[in-house]
Amino acid sequence: MESLEHAGDESMEDVFLQDDLRPTIAEHATQCRSLFHKYLVMPEILEDPTIMDDQLARFTLWTSNMDVWGPLNVSLDYRLRFSPTAADIIHQLLDIICDTLLSCE
Repeated sequence: MESLEHAGDESMEDVFLQDDLRPTIAEHATQCRSLFHKYLVMPEILEDPTIMDDQLARFTLWTSNMDVWGPLNVSLDYRLRFSPTAADIIHQLLDIICDTLLSCE
C-alpha cells in the first residue's frame, strides 16, 4: 500500500517548480503589455487610437482580476501549477493577443 501512495505523489509533482522552456504566464502577459505600449505611441497604425487604449484597459483589468503578477503563492502561474491544460490555453490566448498586435505593423 505504501508503494501506491508514493506512485501518486510522483504524478502530483509540483509543475510550478519544474524547469520549463516556455515563459511563465506572467512573462507572457508582460510581453503582450509591452507590445500594447509599443503600438500605443504609434497612432498611425489605427484610424481610431482610442481602440488601442480600450484594449489595453481591458487587458490590464483581466491581468489584475486574474492576479497574473500577484505574489508567488497566489499568482495565476501558481494557481494553475497542477493544470497544464488550462495554462496552455492561457498561453494560446496570449499568443493570439501578441500575434494580433504584431500584425498591426
